[in-house]
Amino acid sequence: MAWKFDGSSAVNVQITDDAVLSLPSGGPWTFGFWVKLDSNLGTIHRHIFGWGSYAATPSITIYFEGEDDTSNPNKLGWRLIDDGGTGDWRNGASTSGTNRDWMHFLWQYDGTNHKGFIDNVEDVTKAKTFVGFDIAAPFWFGSTVGPCMVTPSP
Repeated sequence: MAWKFDGSSAVNVQITDDAVLSLPSGGPWTFGFWVKLDSNLGTIHRHIFGWGSYAATPSITIYFEGEDDTSNPNKLGWRLIDDGGTGDWRNGASTSGTNRDWMHFLWQYDGTNHKGFIDNVEDVTKAKTFVGFDIAAPFWFGSTVGPCMVTPSP
């Protein structure tokens, strides 16, 4: 299954939450996806994936910083806030937002560290202990804030 977000509005695809869906506090957990950016112009984040409202307790958001962002242009970013309100947000090291080919992203948490991989190469790692993510909200793919020009694919 693939979706194309044309950037004309804050359109996204949502998958209904289920009471049994949660990420355990001690890990391990992993999730991944494929993305192809058509454009990354401007300063607005290109939101790729989220679970819960942006910056809510708890929530998960993965995005690209815009090409013209003054602090982290073209970098993969994430914001994780667990059930207890412990949060972490970071940007990766690479400027993968300049890539217009299909890219594979993988996020892992082992109970001690969470890591982001782009095309099987570790882009960022951070030591952090989370108390779990039991988010009573839909998963969404695509934009929730500003335009999104991202094509998710299985």
